[in-house]
Amino acid sequence: MNQHTIDLLFLFIALTNFGWMLITMGIMLFLSYTRTDYILSHLAHSPIITSRAFFNNAGPWGRLLLIGTVAGLLASPDSSIRKGGASAEDIEKFPSKLKRLLVFLHRAGYVSIVILLILYASTQLDIV
Repeated sequence: MNQHTIDLLFLFIALTNFGWMLITMGIMLFLSYTRTDYILSHLAHSPIITSRAFFNNAGPWGRLLLIGTVAGLLASPDSSIRKGGASAEDIEKFPSKLKRLLVFLHRAGYVSIVILLILYASTQLDIV
């Protein structure tokens, strides 16, 4: 492969990843504006969520933070349950379809960040 092809591939990966991040953020914003009350009602006994419920009125960034906290809690609830920040009963009774979506979006965000870090590191190391 010549340098031009590698640059185009790098650009394609970066733009695709950036687009995916925008779509993910859009979905999370949509959920935060339409389903927050529903989500908070299912996690009413989890102190980690109820202490951050005021972010629901803090604009788009606050709503993203709240939905991100919920997604993080649902993605790895074990440590929060052990520390007393989450209720195991709430997590078990959380709607499975919404739980899968939030966990998927949470993990997709981590994958996108890792891809961007790899792309950044490859430019700093002159690999590309």
